[in-house]
Amino acid sequence: MAKAYNRSLSFIIPCYNCQDNILLLLQNVSKQFSDSLELVLVNDGSTDDTKKIISQFIKENPHLNINFFSGKNQGAAKARQKGLNLATGEYIFFIDADDEIASDFVSTVSEAIKENPDMIYFSSVMKEIASGKEHYKVKFDKDEVFTDHNAFLKRQLEHRNYTAAVWTYVFRKSLLIESGAHFTNRKVHEDHLFTIALIAHSRKIMGLSKTLYTQIRSTGSLTTSKKKPEYAADRYVAYKECYDYMKTFFNNEVLQLYKTWSLEHCNIVWNEILPGRMNKLNLGYIRFFLSEWSYILKK
Repeated sequence: MAKAYNRSLSFIIPCYNCQDNILLLLQNVSKQFSDSLELVLVNDGSTDDTKKIISQFIKENPHLNINFFSGKNQGAAKARQKGLNLATGEYIFFIDADDEIASDFVSTVSEAIKENPDMIYFSSVMKEIASGKEHYKVKFDKDEVFTDHNAFLKRQLEHRNYTAAVWTYVFRKSLLIESGAHFTNRKVHEDHLFTIALIAHSRKIMGLSKTLYTQIRSTGSLTTSKKKPEYAADRYVAYKECYDYMKTFFNNEVLQLYKTWSLEHCNIVWNEILPGRMNKLNLGYIRFFLSEWSYILKK
């Protein structure tokens, strides 16, 4: 017997020191609320007023279906997993607390859910706060449906349109059990294997042309802050985990495309962290070079 869900859609928002942005996001989401929507908030040990702001919002909006958990700081992966454990929706969507969703996000996704997809992708943009510039993170020129996970991932990689970020898609919660998808226990790149596992077990993936999400890139955020060599080393580990996993589920053409995409990103990250000859003095880079020298020397 199919499981009965309390809601059709759960938003999960991990929160860590986001006092400057969380209220705006909550107000945006609240304008789109319906009986089919659930909001799960996980305060990951914030040291600012995040918990206070969320608690006050819940107090002022008792009519909204909000599940709020507050615990010690354990990182994004465990905060997301806690959110998954609490969520009661048939479909799940992760939102980063600093970001924005379109005013018609819920209505657009709710309409797509009627088609019973495993995953729903949509166009999304990254906005640079300092310059005000925007560029697409994921883009679909038209609404599309993919019934082959190989065809979907091939299309994304060939169009330079792939990212593992969990805010780029909505997914059916039961797909977690079918795929065994989980977040790896790292502070960064923890979502790579999670996303690949969901795609690998999807029989129907929708791509929506509407731009429904904006990633905010501000000074001091993870995307703009200065990285350490461990960040690059973890990126390579994430690639190896995914590549080994993918061998069972994806064809050789997709594997090669994924390898090229991943190693290109690894090389870029290493060169941003340790430019030029400084790379050669780092043990992590030496290991990367020895493992992938044939690719690196081509660049």
